[in-house]
Amino acid sequence: MFGKRPPSKPDRRDKVARRAARRERAIEQFVVEEIEVGDVGNLRAAAHVVDKVKEAPRQWAATASYLGAWTLLWVMLVLASLYGRAAWPTDETRLLAMAWEMTQGGWLVPRINGEPASQAPLLLWIVVAGWKLFGVTEGWARLAPALFGLGNLLLTWRLARRFWPNNQPLALHAPLILLGMFAWALFTTLVLIDMTRVFFVLLAWSALLIQWRARDMRAWMLLGAATGFGLLSSGLLFLIYVLPVAVLAPLWITEGVRPRWKYWYIDLLKACALGALVFGIWLLVAARATDAAYALRFFSLKGALAPLDWFAARQPIWWYLLLLPLATLPWSVWPLLYLRLWGARRLSVPAGLMFALVTGASVLGLLSLVDPKQPQYLLPLLPACALAVAWLLFEDELRGRGDENPLTGMTLPIALLGSGLAVLPKIPRIEWLPEILQTQSPLIGVGVIALGVALAWLPLHDAERRCRSMVMLGVSAVVIVVLGVGSQFDAFNRVDETGQYLGALDRAGRPIAHVGAYPGTYQFAGRLRRPISELSPSQVPNWLGAHPDGYLITYSGGWLPPAAAAARAAFEAPFGEQKVKIWEASALLDRGVTPAAAP
Repeated sequence: MFGKRPPSKPDRRDKVARRAARRERAIEQFVVEEIEVGDVGNLRAAAHVVDKVKEAPRQWAATASYLGAWTLLWVMLVLASLYGRAAWPTDETRLLAMAWEMTQGGWLVPRINGEPASQAPLLLWIVVAGWKLFGVTEGWARLAPALFGLGNLLLTWRLARRFWPNNQPLALHAPLILLGMFAWALFTTLVLIDMTRVFFVLLAWSALLIQWRARDMRAWMLLGAATGFGLLSSGLLFLIYVLPVAVLAPLWITEGVRPRWKYWYIDLLKACALGALVFGIWLLVAARATDAAYALRFFSLKGALAPLDWFAARQPIWWYLLLLPLATLPWSVWPLLYLRLWGARRLSVPAGLMFALVTGASVLGLLSLVDPKQPQYLLPLLPACALAVAWLLFEDELRGRGDENPLTGMTLPIALLGSGLAVLPKIPRIEWLPEILQTQSPLIGVGVIALGVALAWLPLHDAERRCRSMVMLGVSAVVIVVLGVGSQFDAFNRVDETGQYLGALDRAGRPIAHVGAYPGTYQFAGRLRRPISELSPSQVPNWLGAHPDGYLITYSGGWLPPAAAAARAAFEAPFGEQKVKIWEASALLDRGVTPAAAP
């Protein structure tokens, strides 16, 4: 009446929207009431998800800190080796010689002193490739195996994560426990193929766990590739560490979804076929470059079991059972672990622990049946031992047992170990013990005793802190031993000086001969480009007559020419407990050594 519009009738669409909103509010209220009253578990699950999201950054920070700790300890070991000693004859210098000869001739087949060597070539290829990029240096040749050692720590961590995905402290400490083993820390610094072998063994084990946990068929391709490169790194010996574990999988897969075993073994055959193809391609090409007999040597297990010169080749069948506790020091003498083991007798055996038991029993049994027996063949078992030790220390149901007991410390075991090391060099030779234990200085044992006494003054902590302290002390002890023994050893083995002298003769075109088998000791140090002739004592006079401008290598502890008492060597240098002597052929001929003379 005064200009206002009359109210209009409500729109039908507005009524429909209001009714829909009322229905949504009613459904939402009903759902909330149901969750609050009848489904408390969903709220707990949601809270657990929120806690995991909040926990993720802390877990990543812990992983990064432990990764830094592994790397730092590894760097300490590598630097102590690189700057504390030269390559030790004859095992390390033999590998350097084969890599050097690859740069002088064909890279396909390893050679030693010009002859094909029954040596798997993978590590040598890596060393030669590094030399092509960085130049020929001893440092890279010694760093390459150590890099595989660092990779082994990462793979051990991944194995522990797959066995115990919900126990982060266990997984993070497993690599530390491995690095804390004296034998592992020492072999990490050596120029040998063993760390390469362990790397591909762990990679093959990881493929098995991926197939079990994730049921991913691509895992078998990874297993095949690891098998192929494992064969290229160490020959048929590699299969001893992988095939029994894969075949006996029904014994250690005790959790989660069990595979369909028919397809498990079919895929295992596929992986073995792929690995054999990778290895067979190289073997076929190598046979064409040499001969069929060379290729056949790699089908012999004994050909892959090449002994080191540091240890006796023939040992009793039970030798590995005695050696394994020594290889796992200091953990094998820690009383806390045995107390935890007694407490775990009523617990169910998890898949990770069962894996370690099956692996140890099967591999030790097979290795004990073949000769030669060598301590480095136990290295692939040490990661499995580290998993078992980590479970005893960090299993939730065993946490805290024995932590406050003074008898579970390492004071007494370390003092007893040091006493044994101090006494062993002073008693008659014990055949079944490694020779190195009775040839080292008693001062090493005294130092170990002092370490045990120092531990008695440290306060007791939980197992986690004590574990880290033992790792630090173990790595520090190995670093001290490498620096101390290395400096003493180099003074008694002047391979570098002898090699440089022979290198000058080689570049001058002078013929060089070695009395007895020559393991390539001076090839790399002297950068020799020609093979050295190997002579028996009866061949020496004829060789001198044919090469009056040549030089002859002998050792004071072995055969010497008849004129050695009257003639003077052109060069001599320490070589262990003896001296290497290099003679001018013309000087020996002047002293009456003729082609007709008998030695």
